[in-house]
Amino acid sequence: MVSATTLKGLNDRTSSTKPPDRQIPEIDHTVEEENFRPYLGNVDHGAPVRSKDYNTELDDDMNEDQLVHFDTEPKPVEPVPVYIVSTSQPVQTQRSFRAIYAAVSAGQPARIVGEHLARSRVRIYNSGDKTVWISDDPSTANPLSGFPIGASTYFELNTINSIYGQADTDADTIGLRVIEEFDLVV
Repeated sequence: MVSATTLKGLNDRTSSTKPPDRQIPEIDHTVEEENFRPYLGNVDHGAPVRSKDYNTELDDDMNEDQLVHFDTEPKPVEPVPVYIVSTSQPVQTQRSFRAIYAAVSAGQPARIVGEHLARSRVRIYNSGDKTVWISDDPSTANPLSGFPIGASTYFELNTINSIYGQADTDADTIGLRVIEEFDLVV
């Protein structure tokens, strides 16, 4: 609880101190007509005053309605007559053949021919007396998922991929005759 003497002492202190008398200078409210720009204020911030040099005649000329004249395009050049003899030239190819011999056995699949981008056809002849299983993937060149080529028969493929083969489980090494056909662009 605050005593009355305390409040009295506070009141005495605040009432005894008066602010010093200060002289407040008067503010000049005159405006210079040359530099007065109501949208920017009347203080020039170091930029030159453009209103002194403004050309009103130029402004009047710019606001008049004027017709706009576009540049005319030059006349197009007449095309040179061209006679089309042929729309495309036929590609001339030359066929090339290669005969090889390959051997497959019952163990692991063996590669019969490798990949070749110019090859158009492969003919494989089984010269043995057992079936040979072929595929373009070595993991599927087996009796469960490969394509069979019987004894003394041939098989023809149109592929550029490698071809793998494996013989029957009870067969020895079987010889294959392979003829590859290539289409070479001349």
